[in-house]
Amino acid sequence: MDQLSAYLLHTYPNHYFAGKDDCNLVIWGTRGITRHTPKLCTLLLGFEYPPYQMDENAMESLLSTRLSDDLTCSKLYAYGKSISEQLGLPFC
Repeated sequence: MDQLSAYLLHTYPNHYFAGKDDCNLVIWGTRGITRHTPKLCTLLLGFEYPPYQMDENAMESLLSTRLSDDLTCSKLYAYGKSISEQLGLPFC
């Protein structure tokens, strides 16, 4: 599967993207009798940082840098935002 994903990413870089170990888009929902109902869209990011030395401004700066420097994360963020707007879901 890793080879297929690498091939698709290389061949279709503007149309294919997949999560990574520390960056994934998750759509949460409920399952009914006949269909699934999405309720929330989240972008899950992993960071390495000193937790007792970070304030809110430093964390926002770290997040902003991550989204601007990591192409996969920025694509997943844009896609998650688009999905949440189209479906009227909260996005966090």
